[in-house]
Amino acid sequence: MGYAVVILAVSAILSSTYGIYLVAGRNAGSKAIREPMVWATFPGGLFLWQELGTPRFLTNALE
Repeated sequence: MGYAVVILAVSAILSSTYGIYLVAGRNAGSKAIREPMVWATFPGGLFLWQELGTPRFLTNALE
């Protein structure tokens, strides 16, 4: 499961940055920074790296 998360994160970053660059051209930098998937990947990677879990209330809500 850990490998799948890494592959998803890498593909999300690539599609949200390089994919936007291919479509938008020169002004892609400002558009790629505003993508929520790019910003969500960083805390997700931090949680995975530090082996942190979600807060109890969030885990209960998701289950």
